Amino acid sequence: MKPLDPHKTPYTRGDVVTRGFKKDGLVTAHTPTYLEVRWNEAGNEGNDKIERVPTADIDTLVRVAHADGLSPGGKQTNLESLEAIESLERVRALAIERMKTIKNPQEQLEVNSLIARANATDGCDWDKQHYVGLMKLALELWNVGLIFKLQERAHRMVCARHKKLTA
Repeated sequence: MKPLDPHKTPYTRGDVVTRGFKKDGLVTAHTPTYLEVRWNEAGNEGNDKIERVPTADIDTLVRVAHADGLSPGGKQTNLESLEAIESLERVRALAIERMKTIKNPQEQLEVNSLIARANATDGCDWDKQHYVGLMKLALELWNVGLIFKLQERAHRMVCARHKKLTA
């Protein structure tokens, strides 16, 4: 088992740290001049604070778990939890930006439909296989190629499930 002491084992992305056992966070980056920590602010979900702790102040932190250790939920490692948080934050930011560009209620319905299809547990196999493409079509329309747009439209026309929803 690796020691938690950062003088014996250097910090890595995904390590869990605390400051005075009052707040906990995940190491997002480390350089010779600072350690970047995403603090989990209690009651402030979705608005974690990212702080660059200068090397001189790193001793105020205590590592409580390594990146490859199981997260509190026990289903993934601490690093995988950090990556999931960062991914969800990216989706949230894209959704906020996309909302600013929606021109009319019809376009809003189309975006909502794409997101619902991408996340449906009882959806069709094509939608399940093309989750990323559907989410990009909903949130990053400018970042989707013409071929995928045509495939998605053709799929909607031939898929019995989507014919029912549009009828």
